Amino acid sequence: MKRLFLLTLTFVIFIFLFGCSSYKRDEVPTDTKEHINIEDNNTNVDIGLVTSGKSLPLNFHEAAVQRKQVPYLRYLVKRTDDQIRYEELWNFFRLRQQIPKVNFDENDIFFIGLEESGSCPDKLGDVKITTDKQDITIHLSSSEGPCTDDATPRTFVIEVNKEISANLKNVIIVESGVKTTVPIDDN
Repeated sequence: MKRLFLLTLTFVIFIFLFGCSSYKRDEVPTDTKEHINIEDNNTNVDIGLVTSGKSLPLNFHEAAVQRKQVPYLRYLVKRTDDQIRYEELWNFFRLRQQIPKVNFDENDIFFIGLEESGSCPDKLGDVKITTDKQDITIHLSSSEGPCTDDATPRTFVIEVNKEISANLKNVIIVESGVKTTVPIDDN
């Protein structure tokens, strides 16, 4: 009887230790880019998801924009148009994957840092550009069902065509139907 109990206990501990690890599962491989269709005055334009990782800058809570009303979500958006700054931001956001190559002659890179539910990771959804081309709206979607409220880190790295990126001033993030306007930080 004691052996059966110890065997069951060992099995349960094993399931908890290996069944809850989400680090590898939630990262997008760096050798494949997921393209997301965006609406730009009825013209289809692609942006590419370069990678996604479960990390944020150490000073995220100080640097991020926080909503003034419930839910008190935080977001940090940084843009770069050159390789040196790209590598600096990669390290700043503490991404662990191998850094993917980017064609900076055609694209700018955006780092979007946020906190998400650990059990319902966010995914990039619809993306639209305003008619004045100063704002890009990104809809985040997560799994349906009960989600934990544990605020785990998430950074999306996306590439946007320079023609689209040139005039952008803000990223409007729509999460759970709530819009948050986040100024794009070029520093």
